Amino acid sequence: MKLTTCQVFEQYDCLIRRIEAWLAPISIRVAGCDDSQVKARLIQRIVECTSENITQTIAKQPRVDYDNEFDRSLKARGLSIEIKTGRVRVLLRRWLWELFGFGAIWVKVLLALLLSLFASKKLPISSFTLFMEDPVTDERNRKRFLAFCKQGPITSLSTAKRLVIYSNQRIKYHMGSEVVYINRLTEIITSFIERRSVFPLLLRHIFSPIQLFIAILKCPLTILLAKEVPLLTVMRFFDSARLIEAMIITTSQFASQPIWMRGIHHQRFQLHMVWYSQNLLPKMYEGDAVRSDLPQARHMRVDTHWVWTSGFRDYLLQLGLRSDIKVVGPILWYLPNSTVRPDESSIGIALFDIIPFLEGRSAFGAAKNYYSFATITGFIVDTLEICDELSTKLGKPIRVLLKHKRKPKRGHHDPNYLCFLKDLLASRSNFIELPEDTNLFDLLKECELSISVPYTSTVYVATALGRPAIYYDSSRELKPQYENNELLYFASGREELKKLTASILRDRAPK
Repeated sequence: MKLTTCQVFEQYDCLIRRIEAWLAPISIRVAGCDDSQVKARLIQRIVECTSENITQTIAKQPRVDYDNEFDRSLKARGLSIEIKTGRVRVLLRRWLWELFGFGAIWVKVLLALLLSLFASKKLPISSFTLFMEDPVTDERNRKRFLAFCKQGPITSLSTAKRLVIYSNQRIKYHMGSEVVYINRLTEIITSFIERRSVFPLLLRHIFSPIQLFIAILKCPLTILLAKEVPLLTVMRFFDSARLIEAMIITTSQFASQPIWMRGIHHQRFQLHMVWYSQNLLPKMYEGDAVRSDLPQARHMRVDTHWVWTSGFRDYLLQLGLRSDIKVVGPILWYLPNSTVRPDESSIGIALFDIIPFLEGRSAFGAAKNYYSFATITGFIVDTLEICDELSTKLGKPIRVLLKHKRKPKRGHHDPNYLCFLKDLLASRSNFIELPEDTNLFDLLKECELSISVPYTSTVYVATALGRPAIYYDSSRELKPQYENNELLYFASGREELKKLTASILRDRAPK
């Protein structure tokens, strides 16, 4: 019998706990780091490397009997894990890959240090907050993002003396010395280190391969952290010099926090994770007895989480995370606009889909791809047909405004769905596709109701604005699991969606 996602994740977590038990008595040290954080990061690294491959392997076989699998091992991305003991070995190809990665980054840092000896400092040397991701995908939204940083609820952003943002784009927008964009992480070396400090740092950097070699001799698994050592030397300097006030990451990096982000011995700066989405819980299907967690979830290594709701805070605490968790409402990288008023000539319904994955793909190693072409097209078609029927009954036109979570990615999302939508949009004047960067606060204020694919976080934006929202499961396979809120509903199948939508619109539709 095929295992469900919850059963797969349960078995994988059992394997990881065996690895943790096997590692417990082993001494693992990296120069300048807290020993417990090194071990925690190493386990996180193993999960990072193996979770997707091993969960897929588990999903294809019956439940594993851990007590009787004496000789069997599972292999994934250059690692071999003995099922019974939890012992992990690094295979030759992984050794070579990690050493190559270390060498490449070590050379980049070396060149940056040498360049720093001669580079003119265009900005005064002062402390800064390092934001490790640029959330802006369209330059038109740059100004509203920076306004959010300065005026929004994330105090580690709003109180930053200088904000340094690591971006893959070439940014043309400037705000003097208060906001600085970098394209390479090594730019903090050339920009924010005084010449007199370069020589001792250069000396430390030159000896870092020897320190890594000693650590690997004591525990060969330390090779998995090799690529983090060159930047560790740099971040230790910035921390000891009190040049970094804070480091900020987002939901995108929830599965991996290198040792130089959190793990420096007597680290002064804190690592913050800003949650721009709360869709972290694996889906439960009919037949699942207990809820499981994503394999990466309980291994997060963060000082402070910034989340939307108290329910999500409670969930993170249930995972056993020892972090400060601050509830600040929806985090969309821009501020609400209070001037929007609904169009009373028609009824507005916001529709939030998730673009289907290609066949054979799934999210975070899930055994089943819920976001399939059949499920998401059913979500769209059912909603449109119901809106047509209710429009006739209510005697008012209903506008259905579709917004994707993000732009489709070639090789990852199903192009057939995009063709399906194109035809549907061309044939229906009341069905409108909105840009991905549409202001959600404005959109939801214009609409009487929003309908979302489980479990996108858009529903919590709606309820925060006092607007009702429905999670709609067109497949009728899911067990409902969401935060209790008087404005939030769950519909399983077309008939339930129709009844809920009709009831809400009768109460809220403009007269």
